[in-house]
Amino acid sequence: MPIQNDINLLDPRMQKCIRRLIELVPARMQGYQLYVNETLRQLSVQMAYRARGTAPAWLVKEYFKACGLWQITDAECAVQNTKTMESKHLQGLAADVYLIRGKKILWTAAPEEWAKLFAIAEDECGLDACAGGKFNAWKWDMPHMEFRAEI
Repeated sequence: MPIQNDINLLDPRMQKCIRRLIELVPARMQGYQLYVNETLRQLSVQMAYRARGTAPAWLVKEYFKACGLWQITDAECAVQNTKTMESKHLQGLAADVYLIRGKKILWTAAPEEWAKLFAIAEDECGLDACAGGKFNAWKWDMPHMEFRAEI
């Protein structure tokens, strides 16, 4: 199954946090909106992601194809993008989000934009940015938000 971005697939507690973040971003960051890229993840997709950077490119490509994911390049196959098979995405307790400015998704937002988003997510929405709080854990998975607390 390909990438899922339906908020309704998340754990109800996480849904509430993400919906609050979607509401607050335009109010706190003028000119910005939020794009939810991935919510609940199938185990097969997690396995395909985990293979990146560890398995041969031909095998990673087969995994991605079997999951209905994008046609991954050799360069992407070589880059590790997760170190775990125990992602909170598998439980519906994580979502990957990106800022939108105008009509453009900021796949590579500036550090100060991430910092503003993280502050809103953590201080007002019950989320944990990058599974360690405001740049403290993963500097390579900026879009990742996990459920932390009821709001």
